[in-house]
Amino acid sequence: MEGSVKIITNKFVLETSKAIYNRKTGELSLDGNVKFKRGQR
Repeated sequence: MEGSVKIITNKFVLETSKAIYNRKTGELSLDGNVKFKRGQR
């Protein structure tokens, strides 16, 4: 799944992807750089 994560500017899609990804790993990585931990924006 990591390879399919892309930078998304659309907020709704980003939030949705974030929620789904958090269920699998507990954190979302964008561009391999920025990491969103659960409960953080």
